Amino acid sequence: TTLIDMSSATDGWAIASKSANGDTPLIVLHYTNGRWTRVLTHMQGKINALKVLSATNGWAIGDHIYHYDGRTWQEVFAPGQNKEDQYETIAVAAPSSVWITSQNDSSQILYFDGSAWTWQNLPSPATRGLLYNQINSISMTSGHEGWAVARMSYMAPSNAPYPLSVVLHYADGVWSVDRTCQQCELTTVSAVSPSVVWIGGSRDTSTGPNTARLMPLLWQLSDGNWRDVPIPNSFGRGPLTGQVGRIQMLSTTEGWMIAYVGDAVAGGAQYNPLFYLKNRQWVETSVLSVPIPTVGMALAFVSSSEFWGLGEYGISHYLHGVWKNVVA
Repeated sequence: TTLIDMSSATDGWAIASKSANGDTPLIVLHYTNGRWTRVLTHMQGKINALKVLSATNGWAIGDHIYHYDGRTWQEVFAPGQNKEDQYETIAVAAPSSVWITSQNDSSQILYFDGSAWTWQNLPSPATRGLLYNQINSISMTSGHEGWAVARMSYMAPSNAPYPLSVVLHYADGVWSVDRTCQQCELTTVSAVSPSVVWIGGSRDTSTGPNTARLMPLLWQLSDGNWRDVPIPNSFGRGPLTGQVGRIQMLSTTEGWMIAYVGDAVAGGAQYNPLFYLKNRQWVETSVLSVPIPTVGMALAFVSSSEFWGLGEYGISHYLHGVWKNVVA
């Protein structure tokens, strides 16, 4: 597992684990004073998400919950926490507004208000056969509003699990179901204001057991309504297959998007483009020197012209159209 996140252009953290063993120390790097340096910590195990809010406030979650206070990374214990817990996603709106999702009890979201931890309940399924499986992504615009996308399972009459994706909205201290999709897998949500929210994933367009095909899905919240937005297709020969992997909005008008897609006409040959939101339109980046971002490559977006990558290339830096490998 590799993770990277930047609080600004001059401060950030990168974390890598050698294995999924809970006792394995983590490799931790800190970016400050213009360079990456190794930091010795007591952090160990598997890390699933990293969020750095500022130079004095960061969170890393997985087998454990760790908090950075500007000096050291310390383990934090939530109420009812046990060694089997696995924390998956995190959203930090402010130092006093932190949300963490748990795979072991995904019917609740763990919330930290700066002094105490509480569990927030998700909407109860309407039928006995409907259960939450996993929250894939969470994004909060403030301590009072935010969004999450989750996967549920519905036991069909044949007793076979049937996937159902759910868009959850947090307002006035309550989570509610805003939208559902029976043939979708919602993987990412990024919200920067109550009226600017993007959701990505895939839609199953199969017409039979031997015609399985996933099409990329992109939704935008506009004037209180969700609308489908087309994914730019540089192939231009036929519909794309695959999915939107991650969306990271930087402001109401700027953002980045990663897709794992292929050309249906060319037999589904995959490529992994990066898109940038410019003038309200998603445009594929024309930076040929950028290594192909894969599922195993972590990216941290700083601005419209800068981001960092961590993966099989080590640490790499993109700045004003130039991509360079960095020695840490």
